[in-house]
Amino acid sequence: MLKEKQTLLRIIVTVLLVLSLSTSALAGQKNILIAIGDGMGIEQIGLLHMYNEQVLDTKANLTSIMKDAVIGIVNTGALDTPVTDSAAAATAIATGQKTNTNMVSMKPDGKSLTTIFETAKKKGYLTAIITTDTVVGGTPAPFAAKAKHRTEYDSIAEQYLNLGVDYIIGGGRMYFIPEDKEKKQAGRKDGKDLLKDAKEKGYTVVTKLEDFEKLEKADKLIALFSDKEINFANGDRDPTTQPSLSEMTEKFIGLVSKTGKPFIAMIEGARIDHANHKNDATASLEETRDFDDAVGIAYKFYQNNKDNTTLIVTSDHSNGGMVLTCYKEKDKTVCPKYDDLHNFKRVPFSFEKALKTLDSIHKGIKAGNPNMPDEEAYNKAVEQLLEEHLVGLKVTDEDIKALRTKKVPLAYQYDAQASVLGKAYFPILFTSWATTYHNATPVVSLSFGKGSERLKGFIDNTDIAKVLFSLVE
Repeated sequence: MLKEKQTLLRIIVTVLLVLSLSTSALAGQKNILIAIGDGMGIEQIGLLHMYNEQVLDTKANLTSIMKDAVIGIVNTGALDTPVTDSAAAATAIATGQKTNTNMVSMKPDGKSLTTIFETAKKKGYLTAIITTDTVVGGTPAPFAAKAKHRTEYDSIAEQYLNLGVDYIIGGGRMYFIPEDKEKKQAGRKDGKDLLKDAKEKGYTVVTKLEDFEKLEKADKLIALFSDKEINFANGDRDPTTQPSLSEMTEKFIGLVSKTGKPFIAMIEGARIDHANHKNDATASLEETRDFDDAVGIAYKFYQNNKDNTTLIVTSDHSNGGMVLTCYKEKDKTVCPKYDDLHNFKRVPFSFEKALKTLDSIHKGIKAGNPNMPDEEAYNKAVEQLLEEHLVGLKVTDEDIKALRTKKVPLAYQYDAQASVLGKAYFPILFTSWATTYHNATPVVSLSFGKGSERLKGFIDNTDIAKVLFSLVE
């Protein structure tokens, strides 16, 4: 009888040990969300705060939740330069290792690095990428793929499926479907149909917003709403065909919560960065507002699941060097009033759309007047753009020449034409830009939940990865 009890006891201990090992992931944090405002510096957060309070009479989530956050100031430098790009910065966050710019979870010698998604998958976590960029962009890619250069988009997309990333939500449909020249459909030149492969692997696949909104259950999901990026929030995006980042985040949380499984999700407000590259202050503000709404949804989920959830909000790098400032007119210094914040509403759509509209108008004028000198036609096109769309904006002859020739000072060559519009809007918006490139200014991190205590003070972006790995191991 005693031997039987001892045998039974050994069996019970063995079973408990096996269960303990098999659920080791749950010994860490069950839910991990990392929200990255791509290109978002403290200047975007400050403008968001003022605009929400003064124009919208509401509070920004990013500044409201700071009182409960562990706040860090993050060094973002890459291995080869203090001015990082998204791929190197995200590699640091996703692997804990520095690399050169443009490299995706690889060291300069070509050695692959272990990503947080790889480790999390082995521990039983669901993984998710949610972004307003192409899902294979420079920030998402290092979490689930390896590449010598960030532009290896087709390979990155295929690696997502090979790893089994569970939720892939955003733009970038063209990297998952075959090219169709007859239908003028951009796509993969290798002819592979990854969406077909995904369905065979058990993914729910949607490419229409209405189908996405109707989803009530999806254990594995690919949702792609555009060939490339999701359109800018300020006047470009059609809310009936493309979701906001907050809508994608809310739907994801609803779906993943029904699985009951642990998960790690990377949520990216990508187009803040794109707007900053263009010195487009209104687009930057509206994209930051969208990111802020997504952060609010993630924070609410954290509040309802504090015991088993970690939330980290940060940026991969700063971009553009935007400041809200004064200017001198004759002998008078002109500074913005709070009422001037309403002027951001005067910009009808993004600079990206404005320049496409300008190009279309110019082609139309040339087509109707083939003998008209190009310079004259371009001047008329700019005049029409200002009269019909960018009402109230004033440009100089020098500005028009820069728009036409795309020749601007060195610091603005990343997006020459857009930077001309950025400068022209300075007297209206009081926003001045240092450059159209990334910069080495440290960024802010806000952390909540287990592990957040390790992200206090001045930290490196690799420190974020160390916390992420500690939560799943």
